[in-house]
Parts: sequence; structure tokens; C-alpha cells
Amino acid sequence: MAALSQSVNKKTALALLTSGLLFAIAVGLTTWMIAQLRSAQYWVDHTHSVIVGCKDLLILCLDVETGQRGFVATGNSKFLEPLVKSKSFIDRSAQQLIDLTADDPEEHQRMISVKAACLAKLKFVDTVSTLYLTKPTEAVAIVATMEGKRLMDQVRGLIAQSQARQTKLLAARQASVDLLQNWIGAFIALFTILEAASLTYIYKLNHDYGTYQVRRTAELESEIRLRKASEASLREATIFLERSNQDLQQFAYVASHDLQEPLRAVQGFTTLLAKTYKGQFDEKGDAWIEQVVSGVERMRTLISGLLEYARVESRGAEMQTVDLNMVMAQVIKDLAIPIEESAATIKIEQSLPSISGDTEQLRLLFTNLISNSIKYRSTRKLEIEISAVKIEPNWQICIEDNGIGFDMQYQEKIFVIFQRLHSRNQYEGTGIGLALCRRIAERHRGAIVALSTVDVGSKFIVKFPIEEGVCVYERKRD
Repeated sequence: MAALSQSVNKKTALALLTSGLLFAIAVGLTTWMIAQLRSAQYWVDHTHSVIVGCKDLLILCLDVETGQRGFVATGNSKFLEPLVKSKSFIDRSAQQLIDLTADDPEEHQRMISVKAACLAKLKFVDTVSTLYLTKPTEAVAIVATMEGKRLMDQVRGLIAQSQARQTKLLAARQASVDLLQNWIGAFIALFTILEAASLTYIYKLNHDYGTYQVRRTAELESEIRLRKASEASLREATIFLERSNQDLQQFAYVASHDLQEPLRAVQGFTTLLAKTYKGQFDEKGDAWIEQVVSGVERMRTLISGLLEYARVESRGAEMQTVDLNMVMAQVIKDLAIPIEESAATIKIEQSLPSISGDTEQLRLLFTNLISNSIKYRSTRKLEIEISAVKIEPNWQICIEDNGIGFDMQYQEKIFVIFQRLHSRNQYEGTGIGLALCRRIAERHRGAIVALSTVDVGSKFIVKFPIEEGVCVYERKRD
């Protein structure tokens, strides 16, 4: 018995020594590799900062170029605002790039040239703008020399060279980061396995298997009981939620449906009253009757929209393969009159995919989105662009216009039912259309998001899941 105890103690001590040695090696190697990873990540971030800085500097120069052209073309001093705002930013951004590339002589020298070119461009634009105030003809003549274009091309060329170099550096440095991360993961996994093996061996030497088996069995039984209780609770919650959802849908349907009949009666009598007794009341009485008729019609529209919203889940058709090209063609045909009245140009960039969906609901979704673009058009000629792009795991169908747009702080509000950004006096509508679009997209296991810039336009992106054997991306149209 004593000999067995001594043997166990020796084996335990050897296992502990081995485990400690492995742990020390693991800590040392991991610490060293993490230090290398931090260094590599720093250079990735550094390279990315240079790329972003170059893009920002080019955008500033383009703003200056655009402002000068607009001012010379229109004489409107508002176009000079980018020039005034960009003077300090261009110098500061160029100097930041010079400082960032101090570690790379070639890139550092190029950034010095970029700064000089940007300042030369800024000086040229400033000269033209100042001269235009007193001698517009001479200013136009200077612009016609194409000196501004040459300077801008010089800036573009230098920045393009820098971005090409930095992109290569970024790829190489990112590859280094990825490699280090893989090595760290591999080392951690390896040493974890070795440590686990050592500890398991020690555990088996010092614990009675029977006691372990009993305790483990008790733990498993307790876990099974907890899981069964949790599953039962989850089933009850799911049943309650489904019942609650059904009740809400039924309530919305019944409320909307039962309100239709009295509304029809009210509308009929108010319309009859307006036709029969129009002119027999004073001007205020006639106005009141018109308001009643208008209010009843609006209530009917709201109830119909609410009924349609409530029926998305309960009255939707079975999912089947739907060619979105055919759906979009039907939508454009249905909207032929408003499209013609608004003189809108609708352009489909490439063929749309096929997805698993409900044809009528998809038609309603895209009808609402295109109608939305037509409704909120600006004074510019309306252009609507429809495109599709495959970004795993979704198809993204984009509908982009050049309308009035909206502030992005209302990005979510526009999808809330009955929420409106404009009064009914400005734009007609119920506030249900976009909420209905989101509900339809979610029924198709997708989503819808909106991106917009005020006075520039809006872009609605509808995402549908890619399903093997259903969605086929067709070739780009000629």
C-alpha cells in the first residue's frame, strides 16, 4: 500500500513539473507573439490611416474644384464656401500625411509633393475666385487655360501612386497579422490540449473513479432536470407569444374590417349631403361638409392600410420561386401614369435575381418604394436607379433616387407605422407604406434599410436571403 502511494506521489510530482514547464513555455511564447502581433497591427492601422488621409485630402481638393467651377459658372458666392472651409483643412491634412509617412522616405517625399500640389491648386482657385469678383472675363479665360485641371490631375496622380503603394503595404501587413493570429491560436490550442492532458492525468491519479462517477451522474441528472424545466418554460412562452400574436392580428383585422361598413355608410350619406345641399349652406357649412367627406375618405384609406399591414403574416401566399425582373416590370407598368406625370427616368442597372417569396407582397413592396421616390421628388429631373448585388448571405436590391432625401436621424422613424416626417398638407399619405415594406421584408426573412442625404436623394436597400437552387444572378444587360 505504501509502495503504491509512493508511486502515485512520484507520478503526480512528475506530472505537475511537466505541466508547470509547459505553462511557462506557453506564457513566454504567447507573450512574445502578442507583442509581435501588436507591432504588426500598429503598422496595419498606420497604413490604413495613410490611405484614409489620402482619400480625405482628395475629397477636400475636389470640393474646392467644384466650388470654383460653380462660382465661375453662376457667380453665386455660396459656391465659395468649400474653398473657405478647406483652406486650413487641406494644409493640415497634407501635413498630417507628411508626418505619418516619416518612416518611409519614398512615401514621405511624395507626400511633400502632394502638399505642394494641393497648395498650388488652392492658390489657383483662390486667384480665379478673387479675380472673378472684379474681372469675370479674365477669370473665365484663366479657367479656360486648363491650368486648374492640370493641377488637379497632378494631385490625383500623386495620391493614386500613394494609395497603390499603401494598398500593397496594407495587404502585406494584414497578411502578417493574420499569420500571427493563426500561430497564436495554434499555440494556445496546442498548449491547452497538453495542459488539459496533464491535469486530467493528475486528476485520475488522485481521485477515486467511483466517487467521480457518482458525482458526475448526479450533476448530469441535475442538468437534465434544469434543461427540461427550461424547455418547458420556453415552450409555454412560445405558445403564449404565438397566441398573443394571433390575437393581435385578429384584432387588427376585425377592427379594420368591421369599421369599413359604418364608414361606407357615413361616406355615402356625407357625399349625398354634399351633392344635394351644396350651396344651400353658407360658405362655412360647405367647407365643413367637404372636411367631413375628406376625413371619412382618409379614415377609409388608413383602415385599408392597417388591414393590409395586419394581413402580411396571416393572409400571405405560400413562398415560391419569384423572378424579380417580372415583378419589377409589373410594378413599372402599374405606376405608368405617375411615372409619366413626374417625367421620371427609371434605370435597371442589371438583371435582378430570382428569390423565394410571395409575388403579390413583393409587388406591393416595390410599388411602395418606387411610389415613395416619385412622391418625394425634388425640382430636379427625377432619376430612379434599381440594382442588385450579391453580398453573402443576402441579395441586396437597391432603389436609389435623387429626390429631397431626409435627415439620417430619422432612419428608423420612417419605418414605424403612422410616423411621418412631413405634414399631410405637404405630402399626402397614411404613414403605413414603409412600415408595410419592412413587415413584408421580414416575412421573407430579410430586412430593409434606408440611407439618405438631404437634398441629394435616398437609397433603400432590401435584403433577401440567398437560397441554393433559387437565386440565380443573371448576366449584365447589354
